[in-house]
Formats: sequence, C-alpha cells, structure tokens
Amino acid sequence: METRWESYILNKKSEKTIDFWNKYLKTNKDLLYILGLGFDPRTLSGIKTIYDIDGTGKRDVISVRYFQSQEEKDKNITSETVSNHQNELIDFMEKIENSEHKIIPIITRSEQKSIASITAYDIIDSIDQIRDYSDIIVDISAMPRGIFIPLLHKILKIIDNNPNCNVNLHVIVTENYLLDAQIEDEGVEQSAEFIHGLSIPELTLNQKFKEVWIAILGEKQLEQYEKIRSSVNPVSTCAILPFPSKDLRRGDDLINHYQDKLLNDKDFDVKNIIYADEQNPFQVYRLIRNTIERHSLSLNIFGGTKVIVSALSSKLLTVGAFLAVYETKSFEHERKNLRIGIKHVDSISHKFVDENDKVEILKNNELFHMWIAGEPYI
Repeated sequence: METRWESYILNKKSEKTIDFWNKYLKTNKDLLYILGLGFDPRTLSGIKTIYDIDGTGKRDVISVRYFQSQEEKDKNITSETVSNHQNELIDFMEKIENSEHKIIPIITRSEQKSIASITAYDIIDSIDQIRDYSDIIVDISAMPRGIFIPLLHKILKIIDNNPNCNVNLHVIVTENYLLDAQIEDEGVEQSAEFIHGLSIPELTLNQKFKEVWIAILGEKQLEQYEKIRSSVNPVSTCAILPFPSKDLRRGDDLINHYQDKLLNDKDFDVKNIIYADEQNPFQVYRLIRNTIERHSLSLNIFGGTKVIVSALSSKLLTVGAFLAVYETKSFEHERKNLRIGIKHVDSISHKFVDENDKVEILKNNELFHMWIAGEPYI
C-alpha cells in the first residue's frame, strides 16, 4: 500500500511552531480554527498564540462545548472553569478583526452510553462549511479522543472526496506530560466501542478473520485496557511504548504498570513490543502501518485479518494511530482480507489530582503542529 505520510511536516517545539506560523501567515490566509472548550488549562494556549500573529484574511473560530445530557445542554449546566474559558475566548475574539466565532454544543452521553464520537462526526457536516477557507486548524488540546478522532476523520474524508477542495488541514496540540500526570478520569464507560466511522463491520459466518490488537500504552489507563481486552479475541497483541521519551524510565514504568495483564496474556509476546518516539506521531503511524502489513501477510493464509487499534496514550501518539487506520481503511475495498478499526473507552469526566503546582507545571507547555493534508501532499 502507498504511504501517504512517509514525508511530513511536524513542528515539535513551541518556538518552531511559532516560527512556522509567523512565516506562513505573511501571505493572505483564511483560517478556521476549531477547538474544544474544556476544563484543561491548555484550552486557549494554541489559538492565542496563532491568532495573535499579524496577518490578513479571515480568522474564524468554531468552539465545541460538551454536555453530558440534553438536560445539561438545555439548562447550560457546566463547570466554572469551562464557563471562564468560554468568556475568555469571546473576549479574545472580539479583538480579532475579520472574525466570526461560533459555539457548537454537543451531547456526549445518551441513555447512560457515550455518543461522543457520533455527535463529533457532525461538527463539520459538508464541504460547504470549509470550502471558503485556505486552512483548517484543529486544536485537540482540550478535546477527548472520542471527539477529535471522528472530527479529523470527517474533515479528511471531505477533503479527499472533493478533488477541487484546496484546503490545508493542520492539527495543533499543547503537550505537557507533567500536567497529563495530574489529570485522572472520573468514571469510564461500561464497554469498549469502535469510534464512529472507524469501525469494523460484522463479518459473515463463513469469514474467519484472525484478530490482531495494537495498543498504545499510557499511564492511568488500566481499566480502559481491561475493557478493550475483554471485547477482543486476538491471536496477537502488540504493545507500543514510548521511547525515546523525556522520562527515560517511562517505558519500563508502563511495563510494570501493565505487567499482570500483558505477561499473563497468552496472545502477548515480548517480541511484539514496539518502541516509538513519544513526540513523533508520524513515526507511530509508520510503525503501526508496518505492523499491520506484517500481520496481514502472515495471517492471510487463514482467511484474513482484523486489526483493532487502541490509543491509551498521549494525543500526539493518538494522531499517529488515527492516520495509520485512516489510510489502511481507504484500501479496504481493494484488500478484502483486511479489516481495521479503532476501539476506545470514553471517560465520563476528569479531575485534577493536585492543582497546587498547576501554575508551575504549565511552564512546561509545548505547542506541537502537524500538517496533515493539503499543499505538501499534492
């Protein structure tokens, strides 16, 4: 299969990202910036950085507000932190010339079940919403995986299905592993589900595909890991660990964290551990692509392969996993013996473990930029 992102544009550090946008916005650019309005203190870091850069053209914004139920949405029930972020964004956008700001509320749960990926898929519903822009910037800093994966999927599909659509797609994320370590899930969904649009259809009774599970491991995700593992029946489990990483012991610590589940799993072999740079989603993309190809070839004799990918780590690495799945799915019609999807367990809510050091920790923010589609790939 072709490798769409073999060559890529990635700016890893804040200074490189800022330098890129300073140069890029010297010519007229019509921008649409999409971000999530969450509790995370990194919510507005990206947009304030990029929209403070001088340039000409539109500077529009779609901000996504999350509500757990229709009742919450109707009554506008939300946390004080989210309300403050919304008001801060409104004040900021009032100072930006040639701009429009649209708030899109979405409901993430219905009948005690997550519908986040379904509602997120409709945030952008057609090419008409994006055709007038030169660039779409999706800031995933305050977006859960169940939101930004289907959103990116939808935008990429629209761009790919409309050859005359000359829109550039960028992904922005403010990474801070110290801050991530202070965030915990407050409850998770009861079961693992495929991300909307990236599922594996039910196979007919005469199709006996062998399953392969590729899991990117991260901290504090053991419950999610167990729920996904109980929903799959793999003949091979592959674990992706971060290396190199800022914390050189991070990979070892993750193995210790998951060792009871991994080492007691008959379908896991230590030879199936894959190491990936924690700051390079495109390397993760290539490694997952290679893993898919290797298992597809070896299992084809048994009738076919089902590959389930799960991202339990950082948003950067999750983007890499998404790109690998998106590209592979685009060839499913040609490769009848290969099926692939992303399985995920949504969190119900989140909390900070300790907010005392938050101001100091925020000094470690790093703004990353990935150019996903558009001019470099034509």
